Amino acid sequence: MEGDGSPPGIPNNDEGWGRPTIEDVLYFYGDARELIADEETTGVGQSETVEFEFEVDSVNVPLEIVLVWTDHGAAPGSGLAIQNNLDLTVTRPDGNEYKGNRFLNGETVPGGIYDTRNVEEVVRFNRPQVGTHIVAVHGTTVPHAPQPFALVSTGSFADWPGGTGIDEDGFGAGGRPFELESVAPNPFNPSTTIAYRLFPVATGKARTVLRVHSLDGRLVATLVDRVQDPGSYAVTWNGRGTDGSAVASGVYFVELRYGGETGTRKLTLLK
Repeated sequence: MEGDGSPPGIPNNDEGWGRPTIEDVLYFYGDARELIADEETTGVGQSETVEFEFEVDSVNVPLEIVLVWTDHGAAPGSGLAIQNNLDLTVTRPDGNEYKGNRFLNGETVPGGIYDTRNVEEVVRFNRPQVGTHIVAVHGTTVPHAPQPFALVSTGSFADWPGGTGIDEDGFGAGGRPFELESVAPNPFNPSTTIAYRLFPVATGKARTVLRVHSLDGRLVATLVDRVQDPGSYAVTWNGRGTDGSAVASGVYFVELRYGGETGTRKLTLLK
């Protein structure tokens, strides 16, 4: 994926995206550019289409959508080695459609034909339109069905993540009965420490619940679930779920509930 400082002429027939700029790819707390990673293990079959909707809320943050999949092996000596071919289409709020890997000066342009030679397809808008973008992944040629894939998107997304029931809040005293003082390191591997402070409430004590959720809102681990006195606390999460097994790399949410209030923050596990 291209960083903002990359030459405007890439990618082209001679050069790819070049070296990734980590801060342009990963999400760090407080960044305007956010990260959404969707892993579709059920995949798509021949002529099937899976659609996603992204609500973009800023023209000042580039929107980049990347489709990737692991293809089946071709027969030895095959000329065109790709077996399962997927196609990426992004429809902007104005109704215009854009195909993956159709670039001019480092930005996606309309028209052209679909890419039939690569297992990575990218659509990038340097100044995206505000509003709903519809992203379609189509199983154009899938003799070995189904074909799993991943969709990784960076940009400024409204109400992200959608449909989880979890909202990210900025932590601070500001009337809240708690404050998340730090989550460090973030991104992390293999563990991160979550430091928080509890303020006095009317009952003197209140139940504290500190949990980790996945992007789809699934409970991954419960770190704290007990009554605590006001004060400062620090809890380490070792990247393992409630059953003790290691969780996959990706973006998670730590959720703190205390004194009738709830807040969350994103954290990223890298392996």
